[in-house]
Amino acid sequence: MADIKIETYNKVCPIPAAMTKKAAIKMEKGQTIEIEGDFCNAIDNVIRMLEKNGCEITEKEIAHNYFRVCAIKL
Repeated sequence: MADIKIETYNKVCPIPAAMTKKAAIKMEKGQTIEIEGDFCNAIDNVIRMLEKNGCEITEKEIAHNYFRVCAIKL
């Protein structure tokens, strides 16, 4: 189970990335985060925000109308 879980259902870019950035900035080393939503075009921006803010991607799942990304703060 992730320390932080963000659901971005029914939200399109740039909202998922902005929500991810806000959470990633506040994360402490070792904390985990899980982001999921239904706007799959957002996944690249979500991953970019996590990596830009010191997180390492641990899981990535994408399917029709669903994505999920998990990461840990380094």
